[in-house]
Amino acid sequence: MSAGHYDARVLPRVIWISPDTDPAARSSGSFAERLGTRARVHLAELTVWRLDPCAAYGPSVETAAIERLADEAGIDRFHLFGFSAGGTVALAAALAMPQRVASVALLEPATIGSDAWHPAEAAWQSEMRRIRALPADARLEPFRRLLMRPGTDPPPPRRAPSWTARDDLLEDLMEDPGFVSSDLARIEQPTLVVIGGKSNPRWSLLAARLLEVMPDVRVEVFAELHHFTPPHRAQPARFEELLVGFWNSAGRALRGADEVPATVSPHAVQLDQPDLGRHMRVDP
Repeated sequence: MSAGHYDARVLPRVIWISPDTDPAARSSGSFAERLGTRARVHLAELTVWRLDPCAAYGPSVETAAIERLADEAGIDRFHLFGFSAGGTVALAAALAMPQRVASVALLEPATIGSDAWHPAEAAWQSEMRRIRALPADARLEPFRRLLMRPGTDPPPPRRAPSWTARDDLLEDLMEDPGFVSSDLARIEQPTLVVIGGKSNPRWSLLAARLLEVMPDVRVEVFAELHHFTPPHRAQPARFEELLVGFWNSAGRALRGADEVPATVSPHAVQLDQPDLGRHMRVDP
């Protein structure tokens, strides 16, 4: 196939960028298997987890790994999915290789640029700097609490609480991912942003910023979920319909067909906010 060609008659090809080590053995892997008859999902582990902590590391290291995965799998054009830090890497990859990306789906991306695009984001950045200044063994608990809606306790950690040199490398990248939020206006592909209603409200503001700067964005809210109960683990059937509908719609649009709305829950209701309501839905 020539560069940039997309054939929507075949199953969507998806590069799924997980923040976890060994994603195939975690909920991402189980969800990828679930999608097996409806999409071909290629799981991508962040390069940082296998990197020497003293090695050079930056956004180009992660985007080069995504491009290499696509080349080795023989994928010409693909859909990107990224969760948390993987979402930030997905945005960097979409900026770095626009002709190869068919769509972008983001599940609570860690950051959407190095700029303080809202006073609340400036406060978030300040709190992250405070947490990172703590002793390594005291960072994880306040970090996990920061990700939650105030007054909501995070669940027990799924791994032993620790903060390693590789975590610091990754947080350096999240602090300066190589772009600012206004740069995301260059991503013209359909973009889906998914957030949890029990996560820190900062993600609602982040979604609003993406709606402001990106040309083709929709937002889906899973009202009862949060960063530690992602929908591919907690509500896989609903998330499957949302993603497959979104990918198929993006594929049809690439072929010049009329756009078909992504499948949403029959219980979805629009938000009341005038600036978000036309583009955001809440799944109870």
